[in-house]
Amino acid sequence: DHRDLHSFPTRRSSDLHFPDVNLGKVFPFRLDRRHNVKIALEQQVTPWLELTANWIYATGFAFSLPLEEYYVELPGHDGTVIHRYILNPGPKNRLRMPAYHRLDVNAVIYLGKKKAVHTLHIGAYNLYNQRNPLYYTLQKRLEWEDARNVTEIRYLRQVQMLPFLPSILYSLTL
Repeated sequence: DHRDLHSFPTRRSSDLHFPDVNLGKVFPFRLDRRHNVKIALEQQVTPWLELTANWIYATGFAFSLPLEEYYVELPGHDGTVIHRYILNPGPKNRLRMPAYHRLDVNAVIYLGKKKAVHTLHIGAYNLYNQRNPLYYTLQKRLEWEDARNVTEIRYLRQVQMLPFLPSILYSLTL
């Protein structure tokens, strides 16, 4: 679910313009995130129990992927022919990653008060297991139609951030 950024006619302060990049056309800065929200809650439930929760949301950043690949033959210095595959990147940063969001929770339990304080942290990173993409990579696979015909299929593979990750920490303070 990517949006074509060039369909938005207004120029933002985060847009970039260089005469020798993107055919001289304005393009969005890679780290432009329109919205960035962080909500943190902390509650001391009892003298021995503290609960925290952090929710993070950010719109996706701009990125580029090649539009097409084509084959060219170039003349070499010694009269030979050089064969190359060339990628056409298309408009710079024309796509956006999906929105990023996650919820982290933590409970801190304090035990003992005199000479030693035992502290137990029980938490979870990305509690609802949101599959936030870190980036996309262009992959290839071969599909055999019959013994002689093979087709190269290109597809995008999403590389993801950490999934749900529980944690536990015990500490002793004397």
